Amino acid sequence: MRGRLGWCLLVSVIFLTGCQQLQIKGEDLGPIDAPQALDQSRLLVKQGRWEEAIVLLEHAKNLHPDNKAIGDALVTSRNEWHVRQRTLEDLILIYETDALYRKIPVMEKLLKAQPKSYFIDSKLLIWKRELKGSVGDLLACGSFHLDESLRISKLCLELAKKIEPGSQTEALYDMAMQREEHKVKKEQKRKADEQKKKRVVAAVSRAGTIKQLSAKAEALAESGNYPDAMTAMNSAIKLDPNNGDLKQKRQALQILIDEQVVELDAVAERLYREEHLEAAVAAWETALKLSPGSHEITAKIKRAKTVLKKIQHLESTKTGANR
Repeated sequence: MRGRLGWCLLVSVIFLTGCQQLQIKGEDLGPIDAPQALDQSRLLVKQGRWEEAIVLLEHAKNLHPDNKAIGDALVTSRNEWHVRQRTLEDLILIYETDALYRKIPVMEKLLKAQPKSYFIDSKLLIWKRELKGSVGDLLACGSFHLDESLRISKLCLELAKKIEPGSQTEALYDMAMQREEHKVKKEQKRKADEQKKKRVVAAVSRAGTIKQLSAKAEALAESGNYPDAMTAMNSAIKLDPNNGDLKQKRQALQILIDEQVVELDAVAERLYREEHLEAAVAAWETALKLSPGSHEITAKIKRAKTVLKKIQHLESTKTGANR
C-alpha cells in the first residue's frame, strides 16, 4: 500500500513541480548572507515550502561552511520535514484505508444482490487484498507516531485492529494507550504544578499587600485620620479574614474611634446647649463620619438642624417686620 502511495506521490510531485525545480536548485541561487538565509528559510517553512527552505539552507551552508546557526537550522529543517512528510503520508494512508474498510461491506451487499457479477467479485477481491496489505503500513505508522503523535498512532492502530486483530496489533495499541495515559497524567501534573506556583505567587503578593495596608492604616491612625485608617484595615482583613493580628489591630483602632466619637458627641452637646448650633452640627457630622451607622448621632444632627432652621426662619421674619 505504502509503495503504491509512494509512487503516486512521486508522480504527482514530478508532474506538479517539474517546471519549478530549476527555481530551487542551489546553483541557481546567488550570494546570500547567513541572517537573510535564516529569515527566508523560516518564511518558506511557514508557507509549507519545505524543500525550497532546505535547498536554500544547503546553498547558504556551502557559502558559509563555518556558520553554526546555518548548520543547525539545516539539520533541524531536515528532521522536521522528515516527520512532517511522514505525518502527511500517514494521514493519507489512514483516510484511504478507512474509506476502503467502509466500502467493502457495501460492495459485499452488492455482490450478494448480483452473485454472478464477475466485475463486482473481482473488485471486491482486489479491495480485500489491498485492505489486508495495508496492515503492515498501519502498524509501521502506529509504531512511528508513538513518540511523535499519539493521535495518529491510535488512528493507525485502531484501523489495523479492525482489519486484522492480533497480538502484535493489540500490543502496539496497548502501548499507545499507556503512552496517552502517561501523557495525560504528565499534563495534569504540569497544570497542577503551574496552579500551585500561581497560588504561591498570589499568596506572596497578597501578603505584601496586606503588610502595606496594615502599615498604611497605622500611619493614618497616628495622623488622626481614623475613617481612612479603618478602610485600609478592613481591606487588609478582607484579603486575610483569619488573620488574628489584623483583627486585634482593628479592634484597637475601633476603640480609638469610639473614644473619639464620645469626645465629639460631648463637645457637640455642650455647643448645642450653648446654642452654637452650627458648630454642634459640624462636631456631630465629624462624629458620624467615624461612626456612619450611628442612629443616635444622626437623630441629634437632625434635631439640631431643625432647631437651627426654626431660629433662622424667626430671625428672617423679625428682620422683615423691622423693615
